Amino acid sequence: MWLRFWLALGMGSPLHSRPVFPAPATQNTPLRNRILFLSAVWIIALIPLFFWHGPWFGRPLSDQQIDSYLHDQNPRHVEHAMVQLGERMGRRDQTVEVWYPTLVALADSSDEDIRSTDAQIMAEDSRQPAFHDALRRMLHDGSAAVRNQAALSLVRFSDPLGHDQIVSILQPIIVTAPTDGRILEIAKAGANVSRDENVARLDCNGRAVEIHAAIAGRIHTVLGHPGENISGNAGLLTMYASTDDLWKALRALAIIGRPDDLPAVESWTGLSPNIPERLRQQAMLTDKLIRERK
Repeated sequence: MWLRFWLALGMGSPLHSRPVFPAPATQNTPLRNRILFLSAVWIIALIPLFFWHGPWFGRPLSDQQIDSYLHDQNPRHVEHAMVQLGERMGRRDQTVEVWYPTLVALADSSDEDIRSTDAQIMAEDSRQPAFHDALRRMLHDGSAAVRNQAALSLVRFSDPLGHDQIVSILQPIIVTAPTDGRILEIAKAGANVSRDENVARLDCNGRAVEIHAAIAGRIHTVLGHPGENISGNAGLLTMYASTDDLWKALRALAIIGRPDDLPAVESWTGLSPNIPERLRQQAMLTDKLIRERK
């Protein structure tokens, strides 16, 4: 009787002190799976955040960080600090004037992106003669992107010196072959490309040569095709500046444009699927304002 009593309580032999079959993990397994799943989701979400956090220029910087970034060897850090300064300059924050000499010095940076951003930022304070002088020098920069931005910024100083450069933004750019070769690859018409993006690749006596876009924009016409042999300076393709730069050029010509600019402006007033409505409207306004000044 006592034996049956102890067995009923589960207090008998070691064999009966535990279940014959292990209890299924019906409670812990789903919880563990949920934890693992949520952890994986967070990891996947955080990976791009680490890459995005660095180059994102909207992240606020302290004055100490701005000063450090402006003298950093990482060009993206320099640009980040410059963009932050530009925003404060736009709010007429006079405390940023301590960094004005640095902005002037950065006009001679070896990095093309830094020079282009610098030309844009200096337009935020058109009262500064040092900025004005630096922008006039940048009209002779070796980079088309820097020259374009300097010309556009000079309009903020009521200076039409960059007029011809601005008109050139509205015109197609011909990308040429640097030397004789055979076309291996070439961009397609209608493709949008970034500045310095590879738009063609040539085989030059067994050596692959890449051709990069001088500005950001859109491929208009392809003049060659893969497998074709071409000579040096032959045209490969034509491209136009980006929609944003075209709009800025039209807006600038609304202020400093001359009657002989009308053909270039009118080329953007037509109804065409290749002309965004924003550009067409600005071109029509620019055309009207130039004619009123005649």
